[in-house]
Amino acid sequence: PKGTGYIESLSQCVNRCQVLRVFPWDVTAQKPSLPTVPTWDEFRLEMRTYRIRYAKAMANADGEVPAKPLDLYKIEAKPMVLFQAAEICKSEGNERLKKGNAAGALTKYDEGLYIMDKCQEVLVTWRLIFRQIHDEKAENNRKERGLKVSDLTEPDMPREFRTDENDERSYRLALLLNGAQAALQLEQYDVAETKAGQALEIEPKNIKALFRRATARLKRGRNDAAKSDFWSMLKASNFESKEALGKLSQLMSKEDLAKEWKRVKAAWEKEQRLGAMITELDGDERVSQQDERYQRFLADCAQRKADGQREISFDDWVRQYEWRYDADERQKVRKAWPEFFSHHGPAPLPVEEWEVDYQTHKEIHKIMYNRQTQAMAAKRREREGVPKPEAEEPQGSPSNCLELDAEDEQMLKDAVVRKGYHYWW
Repeated sequence: PKGTGYIESLSQCVNRCQVLRVFPWDVTAQKPSLPTVPTWDEFRLEMRTYRIRYAKAMANADGEVPAKPLDLYKIEAKPMVLFQAAEICKSEGNERLKKGNAAGALTKYDEGLYIMDKCQEVLVTWRLIFRQIHDEKAENNRKERGLKVSDLTEPDMPREFRTDENDERSYRLALLLNGAQAALQLEQYDVAETKAGQALEIEPKNIKALFRRATARLKRGRNDAAKSDFWSMLKASNFESKEALGKLSQLMSKEDLAKEWKRVKAAWEKEQRLGAMITELDGDERVSQQDERYQRFLADCAQRKADGQREISFDDWVRQYEWRYDADERQKVRKAWPEFFSHHGPAPLPVEEWEVDYQTHKEIHKIMYNRQTQAMAAKRREREGVPKPEAEEPQGSPSNCLELDAEDEQMLKDAVVRKGYHYWW
């Protein structure tokens, strides 16, 4: 049948194929009424409700996207690269803040803080790796080291890693302070108080963080907490902050301010005197002794490097060379090895095996060279028919064949040892 429309023709068709089995057509169906279109504000509030419900439902659930394992060897996991990215975010945020775009500046500062969170994750992972390596080394060498001397001198973290940690804290502190300032301009005082508090966790006596948190608390009506921050600000500035004093004069009467000023300053001076007394106390002698040992080790390492000798570890230095700085140990070694010493005092360094081998082979080469020279001279004289010259002995010279008694042999031995040829005995 031919109808005016596709639906009409399909409804009049005897063989409706397979279409109506899947999508059945009701002839009596009425036109559905569409829902009323909400306004944009109503739609936004409804979507906000749905988003809050979705966020609460996903709070304790696994993420939609599985977290990727941290790869420390990629370029985006390098602390230097992360510091550069945070510096860019900080610079762009400062430019936006100067132009009056506080919202954009706060967004950039938050982006920089996100980068610092990633950097902190990287640094914590490296810290665990360094600690594991240090512990494994200490455990493997525990029997050789005895009391674990290296644990008292060798740092468990490289100096470069300490520098990265300090840079991470400084960047985070700057981003938090700038973010608090941007939040104050946007009148988001709760955000400003939170960011200033996080900055104070990094540096408790930071005057900017104290002032911005006190300002945010003052705007939120928390006068007592604001006054506490202003007093902390005065203590951190040695009672020289005019801004904190001006704010306190607005919050307190003159009599109360003078009375509280006197009380707080007296307590602060008492704390200062107590801190000075504690810092003036003598330190632990074991720490100073260990520092002195380590300085001796560094001095010996420098001397060995200047002499072209191999580098040694602190453990090897303790076992082999530290006895030279102890009078009792030197006396024990002098008694045990008298041929290494003379009336001039102890030898500067014990003779090592490679030095003995070198000196021995040097003397052997000298003897072989003399023998070969004498043999070649004898062949030349024989070839040329020159008689062998007789060696003229000086008058009064002893015979070549000497008979040494025990006393003369000991004197010769002492003379040779005094010259350094002690490896023949």
